[in-house]
Amino acid sequence: MKEIKFPVVGQRFKEALNENHMSQQELAEKARVGKSSISQYCNGTNCPARDRAEIIGRILNVNPAWLMGFESEKDNEAILLAE
Repeated sequence: MKEIKFPVVGQRFKEALNENHMSQQELAEKARVGKSSISQYCNGTNCPARDRAEIIGRILNVNPAWLMGFESEKDNEAILLAE
């Protein structure tokens, strides 16, 4: 059994997927990443890298920093991660 290391990330991924009426498979296809990666994010066993979080955040219309578990606004209109 995998250890949950990023519970906030998992919770936020599930919330964003639910709000967008999107499956993990659909997100994986749109983001062009493996379904196993999306599954790990949703289970809280892994956290996406910044560049991947930005892509996924745009698809899910949420702030990538929020998606990665940082204290920030959820709204995609908020400032994206600093370069």
